[in-house]
This record gives sequence, C-alpha cells and structure tokens, in this order.
Amino acid sequence: MRPLVLALTLALLALGPSRGFAADPGTVFAEGRKLYDDGQLEQALAKFHETLDISGSPNARLYVARCLQDMGRLPEAYEQMERTAREAAEKAATDPKYEDTRDAAASQLAIMGRQIGKLIVTLAGASAQATVQIDGQDVASDKLGVPIPIMPKAVVVRATAPGKAPAERTVQVVAGETVTVLLELVAPPSPAATAARAPTRSAAAPPAEGEGETESGAFGPLRIVGVVAGAIGVAGGVTAAVAGSMVANRRAKLEDECGGTHCLDASYQDVIDDGRRLQLVTNIGFVVGGVGLASAVALLIFGGPSEDEGTTTGSTTLGIGREGGFVGYTGRF
Repeated sequence: MRPLVLALTLALLALGPSRGFAADPGTVFAEGRKLYDDGQLEQALAKFHETLDISGSPNARLYVARCLQDMGRLPEAYEQMERTAREAAEKAATDPKYEDTRDAAASQLAIMGRQIGKLIVTLAGASAQATVQIDGQDVASDKLGVPIPIMPKAVVVRATAPGKAPAERTVQVVAGETVTVLLELVAPPSPAATAARAPTRSAAAPPAEGEGETESGAFGPLRIVGVVAGAIGVAGGVTAAVAGSMVANRRAKLEDECGGTHCLDASYQDVIDDGRRLQLVTNIGFVVGGVGLASAVALLIFGGPSEDEGTTTGSTTLGIGREGGFVGYTGRF
C-alpha cells in the first residue's frame, strides 16, 4: 500500500510546476492522505476533490472513491471507481506509472459490484423535456440507458414530460444484478375519448332493447328447463305410443292363438313376458310424457327472466324409474 501511495504522491507533485497552478496538487493530496489515515473522511474527501479539480489525475479520483466507499456511499463510490479505472487505463497505455492505479480501481470495482445492484432506465415516447426520478431524485439524461449503481432495495422510477401522462414503475434492485425498467410516455386520453368509453344513462331511462337479458336472451334458466321438460314429455309420449302398439300386437296374438292373456301354453310364455315388459315401458312413457308436458307448460309460463336473473344459479335433474319419470330444477337465488 505505501509504495502505491508514495508513487501517487510523487506523480501529483510532478504535476504542480508543469501546469502552473496556484495550489500545489501534491501538497493538497498529502494533506488529504493524512486526514484519510486519521479517519477524518469528510475533510479528506474535500481535499481529494480539490486535488482532482487542480490536477484531473486518476490518482486523486481513486481516493475520492475510497473515501466515499468508507463512508458507505457505495453507488457514488462505484461511479468514481469506475471512472478511475477507465481514465487510468487510458493513461497507462502511454505511461506505466498509472498501471497500479488502474489495477487498484479494478480490484475495488469487483468487490463493490457484489454489494450493489444496477438499474437501466429506458424511455419510450420520450421528449427532450422528459424528467426521470429514482426515489424522488432526478436522473441526469446521460445516465438513461446505461447501468446506474443502486443500493439493493425496492425503488420507484417515475418519468414525466410536458403533454404526456406520467409513467411510474416500482422495481426490486438486487445486489450483483442488473435490472432494466421501461417507462412509456404517452399522451393522456382526451376528455371526449374518456366520455365515449364510459357512457352514462339516466336512472329513469328504460333499458335498451335486449339490455338486462341473461346470456340466453328472453329465455331465463327456468324457461330453458321448460323447453327441456317439454322435449322429454314429447319423447315419453312417443315411447308410450310405440310400446302400447307393440303391447296390443302381443295381446292380439295371444287372443288369436291361445285364448287371451290367461294362456297356459308354455310355448307362449315368451310372448306373455315380452308383453309385460312393453306394458311397463308404456306406463313409464305415459308418466314421463305427462309430467314433462305439465312441467313444460308451467315453466314456460312462469319461468321468464326476473330483474335478479343475473344472480340466479341452478341445475336440472331428470330421472326415470320403474314407477315413472320426473323432471326437477334446483336453484339458488
């Protein structure tokens, strides 16, 4: 460390006479070094800034960055250290004495890079008058689109511009990572466009044609059930008619060939059993048909949509048993 400090001091002393400054940068730098070693960081920072203003040396900027780093102002320290590394590398290409400064800055950047995050702010639809803020602090225009060192935390990024609606985003900055946020500045909607998107109607005005109907139009859920019940009723009636006709055929056969339904001839037992099954189907068909048609009439008459139709939910239950059939509707209002 001491050889590096000595080299930096000598380099700054060499700048004094050649540039003809009123203050000696080497002397000011040495004063700053003593304050820095004594832990008086604020006073040392002022001396290093003064040296930097006089000499423009990367060596002075290196200690500006170190003061800021020791004071916990890591984002500022990172920016100064990054600039130190860049300027020292440029000078080291022709003057080897800046190589130590370049390497020291690069080493510190690697350490601080794991302690801070970086935020890239980009604007869409921006204008020359756009203003960008991070947590209420203005961001210089030359920092837009490039990584900005940020302490790890959630930050609010806001952009404003004349004639544009403000854009704002909250982003989480993570240590060691780079986050990009895009803010889009667009013209605010005109009052006429806002009014067109949200039309109002007087409470006394009647609803427009078709307004207030359910998804099924004029047929509420109960009328839909009524239509279904009617279809089942018709199907039941048709089934009863067909099965009844078949029963009549079986009965006619028994009367013609075996003396009626009380035939004792075992060879006609299948005909008798078949006739009984068909008779059961006929009875069920008549019951289902009757219940279905009766339910359909009632539901179609009284099942129209009400004012609360949109909040009605329900389910239809259909069934057929040995004794007949049924149609049911269970609802929650």
